[in-house]
Amino acid sequence: MSDSNTTFNFPAHIKTVLITGAGGFIGRQLVQLLLSTCPQLSLITTDVSAPPKYGVEDEERLISVAADLGDKAQVEKLFGYRPVQGVFALQ
Repeated sequence: MSDSNTTFNFPAHIKTVLITGAGGFIGRQLVQLLLSTCPQLSLITTDVSAPPKYGVEDEERLISVAADLGDKAQVEKLFGYRPVQGVFALQ
């Protein structure tokens, strides 16, 4: 999906982005695109079952967890990994 002309210009203060629904088709494409074009970003990805890790084992770069967003404790845990400056909420 990644096009060599695709770039993202996130503000410098955005260091970590949470992506919900990351196990779905659009979520997987978004995660791959951000991993390949935004090396400065850390991602926390979630879905009802743990989304793929795309070969990334460095938890500073990617945390992939299963979570039920209807469960307050699980949502609090997602935001407890590190400060989150942006969210892509996909369903």
